[in-house]
Amino acid sequence: MWTIKLLRFNQVPSDFREPFIISGYRSCRSSIATCLLSAVQWTNETVNFWTHFLSFAAFAWMTWGHVRDPHDLADQFTWPFIAFLASSCLYLVASATAHLFNCLSETARHVCFFFDYGAIGLYSLGCSIAYNAYVFPPDLASTALHRVYLPVAVFNGMLCTVLANYSRLVQWEPIRNSGRLLAFLVPYVWCSIPLLYRVILCDSTDCNSDAQLYHIRQFLCALTTALFYATRFPEVLAPGTFDIFGHSHQFFHIGGVLSTYSQYLALSSDMVMRRDYILDVVGMPTLLSTAGAFLAVLVGNLLLIWAFSWHVSKPDVLARLRQQGGGGRPHWQDGCGCRCD
Repeated sequence: MWTIKLLRFNQVPSDFREPFIISGYRSCRSSIATCLLSAVQWTNETVNFWTHFLSFAAFAWMTWGHVRDPHDLADQFTWPFIAFLASSCLYLVASATAHLFNCLSETARHVCFFFDYGAIGLYSLGCSIAYNAYVFPPDLASTALHRVYLPVAVFNGMLCTVLANYSRLVQWEPIRNSGRLLAFLVPYVWCSIPLLYRVILCDSTDCNSDAQLYHIRQFLCALTTALFYATRFPEVLAPGTFDIFGHSHQFFHIGGVLSTYSQYLALSSDMVMRRDYILDVVGMPTLLSTAGAFLAVLVGNLLLIWAFSWHVSKPDVLARLRQQGGGGRPHWQDGCGCRCD
């Protein structure tokens, strides 16, 4: 049976290392076949891949269940929900792909995660499209906040991509992680404003629906996920112990999926139970507020990804990033007879 030679942190370039993860790394010059093989061998990326790939398969199946009926697809009222499902599928498959193929080369690693971050930015917009259509409480419906909510969400969907991608060019770990966390936090906070109002402040009958429990569970999952991401728990307590199983990024993935699934359940309930209120007060979703906004951020993020990918593909940029992260050393050996420079 074929096996992959796994490396320690001091055998891979600095950009390939994760804090407090000592072993289980793949070569930074792996082939596509090696990457595929690594999905069925225990490396420090295997669980990261499967948590999001299996989740993608589940969400793709759920999405198919909602769009296979042409009558349902023709109903404009379902379009924001479909935008949410599409963005969920895209961020899950982009993340799974990035974790599987990020060891092809140093440039490929950057590009893989550029796509990952761009998909997260699009997912923040998908949530905002659905929240804009289904979630706003009566007190905030048709207010100035409601009118600017989606345009700001479109901007945030691309801002997330810019900040997260730029964080890869900053080699000092605290700034790198805090910048990336900020890139994800800003769109999430803006997206959640109407929902926070419903959960915390709203006291009308409409705000006591069954969906509230799912919305609250989504907040708890998201908070837990952010804590794992920010603290690097539990590997920070025992470096090397959780290299393959149980490190923070795996919990980050699981918590993120549970949060997305809670959103799915909550939006499914809101879409059915609040339909009459929404059509009467908010109005029918439009093509511009659903597919228009979605395509604008999709195209914008693809252009941003292209620009960042072109930038990091330049040899002088790669050399500078490598030297910043490698303590001035000119190169690293990957342990398999090839240099990563």
